[in-house]
Amino acid sequence: RPGAVQARLGQTAQEVRSAIMASAHLYHAPSAQEGYGIPNFEIAELLLSNPNNPVLDKTHPPVLLGNPYTNETGILVYSKTAQTGTYWLYNISGQLLAEVPFNTDKETYSIIPLSNLNELIPGNYLIQVMINDELSSLQLTK
Repeated sequence: RPGAVQARLGQTAQEVRSAIMASAHLYHAPSAQEGYGIPNFEIAELLLSNPNNPVLDKTHPPVLLGNPYTNETGILVYSKTAQTGTYWLYNISGQLLAEVPFNTDKETYSIIPLSNLNELIPGNYLIQVMINDELSSLQLTK
């Protein structure tokens, strides 16, 4: 991808390499034939640009990418197994606004888009994410 190296001048080659490896589909189960597998450069770029880089956190909690909200905002999740996860969106009063199931692949990162939230009024929202039998809470600002 042209310009990717220049965009990461503040990061070491090892940090860039780690993000590319972590984005690959076989990252947590590399094989002798395929190594770490096929990298997903969109996820690698998000890992590098996110100050709460989940690659550095071995528990792999969900992370909100793009906050305050834009059409490109999403939730980065790591899935231990191929599964259906769910996120719930609440307003500041605790009213449930959306319940959205999503599917993930085994042992990989996925980006769950939030582009369907354009109708939200400006303010703060709570997102709860259920993945890997764990519930995580994220704060979204629009």
